[in-house]
Amino acid sequence: LLGDIINGVLRDEDLESNQTTPVEAIAIARSLIHKGIDTLLTSTGCNIRIICCVGNHGRLTEKIHYSNQAKNNLEYLMYRTLAEDFKDNPKVKFIVRQAYYTIQPIFGIKVRFHHGHAARFNGGIGGLAVPVIRKTQQMNTIEHADLDVIGHFHSAQVFSNVIVNGSLVG
Repeated sequence: LLGDIINGVLRDEDLESNQTTPVEAIAIARSLIHKGIDTLLTSTGCNIRIICCVGNHGRLTEKIHYSNQAKNNLEYLMYRTLAEDFKDNPKVKFIVRQAYYTIQPIFGIKVRFHHGHAARFNGGIGGLAVPVIRKTQQMNTIEHADLDVIGHFHSAQVFSNVIVNGSLVG
């Protein structure tokens, strides 16, 4: 779950123009995700590991405050609630952290999951690839990952070591 599950109230006009309120949207999203997990459990019997990242649309503040962005994000609350719902099911494991990213080894590959909003894209030459690859290279100097999976840009793209999920906001 890479964030931007809902549209928050980032600007005053969002109070009137959003299809639902953020609280209603979180309740709807939580129910749909819960049903999806239940369906996966009953139809596959597989163990499920769910890595949760907050996005920038579910925040409660006008600007992103990186030091406590998860604590001011409704998606974080939803993730914690879902984790609590499934805490007694040994087949489901939620990874809900306050950190910007989570690295998870998958078949020997270190995969870093994050929303992606730390990469700045201002419509420059080279498109999305340049800022995203530059940001992942910077992050690799702190902690190396073989692959990054992000969602912030809502446009499905694949680069040499980055997958951008193309899902919509909300």
